Amino acid sequence: MAITHPHHTALFVTDLDRSLAFYTELLGFELLNRNDDWGGEFLDRVTNATGARINLAVLELGGVVIELIQVLAPAGFASDASTAESGLARIGFVVEEIEQVAARLRAAGVRFMGSGEIQTVWWEPEPGAEGEVTSHFKGGRAVNFFDPDGIILELQEPVERGRIS
Repeated sequence: MAITHPHHTALFVTDLDRSLAFYTELLGFELLNRNDDWGGEFLDRVTNATGARINLAVLELGGVVIELIQVLAPAGFASDASTAESGLARIGFVVEEIEQVAARLRAAGVRFMGSGEIQTVWWEPEPGAEGEVTSHFKGGRAVNFFDPDGIILELQEPVERGRIS
């Protein structure tokens, strides 16, 4: 038995309609399924909560599936957002023409991280290290931005399309 590939990533959001518009209209995800005020025995079992209710949307882009989850009940429902020192760091998206994509997001009022300038990714060797520093990102260009709930997302334009190592 082996893990074959990721199935989905779940993001906890505060307003499902707002997040759906962001991910479908701005980022180009396709809505696969939506369930509002969903709950029941299965959800109670997987969350270890009683009376759990959520709004759920399943989206897909380029074979990557994300779930957007808006918790309706109970209050204090555990999510990655409820911890201060761990949880999801960011989701990175491969793009072509990073300048145009970033400009379109800026024009839509999307907030960028730091200076918001597109950066060329580079590494310096550790003091005393020999040889070239390698990375699957090195030489590519990237910029980080926020979704409506402050979840960090990244545009990544690799040096060579499809190159990850």
